[in-house]
Amino acid sequence: MKKRKDDIRAKYTCRLIKDTFLELLENISYEKLNISIICKKAKIARATFYLHYNNLNQVLIEVLDDALELTDNINNKNLNESDKEPLCQKSITSKYQVLFNDFYLSNYIASRLYNYAKKDSIKKFMKNYNLTEYEAEKLFLFIFYGSFSINKSLKWEKNEEWNKVQNLISKFVEYGLKHSSNS
Repeated sequence: MKKRKDDIRAKYTCRLIKDTFLELLENISYEKLNISIICKKAKIARATFYLHYNNLNQVLIEVLDDALELTDNINNKNLNESDKEPLCQKSITSKYQVLFNDFYLSNYIASRLYNYAKKDSIKKFMKNYNLTEYEAEKLFLFIFYGSFSINKSLKWEKNEEWNKVQNLISKFVEYGLKHSSNS
């Protein structure tokens, strides 16, 4: 019974640290954030922090993993609808949006998301458009980082402007794929 109680406490503490991390990122850039600030805001001792994490990067990685896990759950529930939405937008819920707005985290997050989705997307492009692995990889690279940059320029807000741009990009890519496969 003691082990179960400790597990619940550990999960609660980790959740508290991650939620505090996200809350602080709304006003402090990742570059300026540190363990002392998190501990003070969460009202925990530094020793408590170090029981669960070795450094701030581990917190970041776990928070990103949580966002990607949420993305997996969305994908499994709504396969057809979610295919049209860029991965970087699927990962953005109000809880995780602050990560995408941080200048210092942007490239790291893009790289993590790209590597997370790369294998499945390349297979899908190869199958659906009769592309070589090399062609599919380059196409995915173009689409992913292009979408990421567009979303960043639109401040990650899904609104009417985002929908127009998303539709334009989708039509552009589909047109190009249809016409390149006829060549």
